[in-house]
Amino acid sequence: MRKEKCVVLVCKKIQKNIIDYYNSFANQKYDIIVVAPSINQELNKNYTKIHFYTDDFFLEPNNYIKNTHRPNWHYQQFLKYSIVLKLNFDIVHIIDGDSVLS
Repeated sequence: MRKEKCVVLVCKKIQKNIIDYYNSFANQKYDIIVVAPSINQELNKNYTKIHFYTDDFFLEPNNYIKNTHRPNWHYQQFLKYSIVLKLNFDIVHIIDGDSVLS
């Protein structure tokens, strides 16, 4: 059965307190996905309700992005588009370091 919604956390470094917080909301209505440059395989064992992916699963770094005046920022923007395109959900809510939640 395909789920309609997911929440994607895009982060430079995975912080346990943030993962614990979102893990407490994990349920059957939407998936929680974490995208980071590297993933410790222990995370998959400790957080079975959350899906973990590395950045390069969605977007390989390339020379076009590397040669821009702000390569990290450009990579993050294209990464978010790639996540939406590659995931099979109707609604994708992305939370990254620039997000402010209240």
